[in-house]
Amino acid sequence: MRMNIFHALVDRPFIEQNDARAIISPAWWSMNTGDGYRAYEESLQTYPRIQRVFAALRWYKSEVDNGGHDQLFWNSTGIVWSDALEALRLLGQSGFAAILEESIRRMGGEPPARQEDRQRILEELAPSFDDLDRQFYRLDKRVQLEDRMTAYMRRHAEAFLFDGLIERPEL
Repeated sequence: MRMNIFHALVDRPFIEQNDARAIISPAWWSMNTGDGYRAYEESLQTYPRIQRVFAALRWYKSEVDNGGHDQLFWNSTGIVWSDALEALRLLGQSGFAAILEESIRRMGGEPPARQEDRQRILEELAPSFDDLDRQFYRLDKRVQLEDRMTAYMRRHAEAFLFDGLIERPEL
């Protein structure tokens, strides 16, 4: 995959005119979920913690929207679960947090950072997440998590400002 380096500017006008997905995109594109926890940590070290956890929450929502909790834990992005949970708590989204907490419980209590280890747990425990996926989708229709994230980012714009170079796949 060809990568491009580009300048990203997330300033106050950008935050006011865009949604959570666009606002958090520098951290989203910088996040390395595929090369282990150390690489994950290193890829986000230049970002404030709040940006890290909101990028993780975007991954969580994206994975569940695309294939449910099973997909979240199967894919490399399953490494983000604890940061996503932190963001849900910051947002005061106890319903979503409870869903994620239950999925974590079904994964044995604390899903490992290594993708292969999570996949082994999925194969051995064969947890069903269908009910949690349905709860997530119903709650999201009512709450509109993406809108809540955007509103939070606008209220706390200072924490989401970014001006720098990032690398992302050629689109």
